[in-house]
Amino acid sequence: MSIMSEWYPGKVLIIDEKFEQVNDFISELVKKNVPVQYWNASNPLPSSINNIRIVLLDLDLTSSGLPRTNIYDYFPAADALSQIKGPHLILLLSTDYIPEDAENLKEAYRQRHGIPLSGFVDGNTGLTKAATSDELYAKIQAIISTEKVFEIILTWEKMLELAKDEALRKFAEKEFEKELFRFIKSLHTDFGKNSLSREFVGNMMRFVLRYMNKGSDFEKLSEILKSIDYNLISTSPDLLLSNLQMYHKPDSAEPTWTGDIFKLNNEITPDEKFQRYVIVLTPSCDFSQNNIDKILLCEGFLLDGATLRDIQHPLYKIFPKFKLPEIGMPQTEYDEKLQTSLRSMRKITPRIYQIWNFTEDGNNFFGVGFDFQSIKSVKKEELSNYVRVGRLDSPYAEDALQKYGLHSTRLGMPTTNSPHIEGQKIPPMNRTDDESNV
Repeated sequence: MSIMSEWYPGKVLIIDEKFEQVNDFISELVKKNVPVQYWNASNPLPSSINNIRIVLLDLDLTSSGLPRTNIYDYFPAADALSQIKGPHLILLLSTDYIPEDAENLKEAYRQRHGIPLSGFVDGNTGLTKAATSDELYAKIQAIISTEKVFEIILTWEKMLELAKDEALRKFAEKEFEKELFRFIKSLHTDFGKNSLSREFVGNMMRFVLRYMNKGSDFEKLSEILKSIDYNLISTSPDLLLSNLQMYHKPDSAEPTWTGDIFKLNNEITPDEKFQRYVIVLTPSCDFSQNNIDKILLCEGFLLDGATLRDIQHPLYKIFPKFKLPEIGMPQTEYDEKLQTSLRSMRKITPRIYQIWNFTEDGNNFFGVGFDFQSIKSVKKEELSNYVRVGRLDSPYAEDALQKYGLHSTRLGMPTTNSPHIEGQKIPPMNRTDDESNV
């Protein structure tokens, strides 16, 4: 298959200490209309090198010419890869390739940077610098056919690029310029200058998404997703993925917003060891119009096995019937039963708004229960007593506001309309003639 029959989104980056050794290869790729960039790795990665999806990496970036005999020989290559952002497929350029190269590179990266290598490393064979573009393309196709996740990422990204071009073409027309500025002005009126950028980006992404649900790439993605054997996939949720769906960490310069989660900034006292978090329940429209004097906060407490073993935990005061699972069962089963009990309680006591899969360090995930009867209003400057640790994203933040609104505006009914059976004569039920003779 010709390399021009189909190309993937993003660029090819060739990392080699000597440009003249890869010049011919670069020229061939350029002639085939493949987007390619070069970097010698002797200086920091230039900002102009971005959107990299294929990396051709020379393992000998020091030009030593010596065989790789220990893990330290892979450190220069690992340091170079650490500067490349985004998902990428790594193909090794080497004339002395050995089967251990791929795993040694991964281990060198882990030792050097303390985290796993984010790219997909081809561990089958290396590429020589005399390889042709068709050989490169064939190798990429062979790898992607086995790396289903990477194929999904590339197909989705290609759809996004095409949809982006289609959606933005209208905005670039000269006669549409006034319409675009009127649109921006309406966002400014509705949401204010502090939230203008956020709302503009959100609306633009919605425009782009309208063009993604069609075309050959959409059909290709559908076929890929249908081909997955879901029976082989564990039903255990990925907590990190669940966290990414529910939360994000705003930039420190971004102002306070609905759904922001703060933690007490001062030392925890015994009385505060449970009430450590607050969530902002002020509606977003008040922030966007800068129409607030105070910010509405709801206090929350940890929901995890460790804190719930303390009988002073506030949950037992709110819901005395709640009980922990029996101690002694395997930890996984214990955690599942605990979460099931807490979720069941959520239906009975809407006073507690539970959020799950929250984390501060990216490793330890836990739940927080926000008490709708533990509400306070604070001035903006009082938030200096807290540190923002995350933001509950849409639609979860809106759900929290809705649940709080329903709880705070509920009507309390007197007990007059309660059943009192004893001492009352119960009127007979309506019966047919046949039933009254029984």
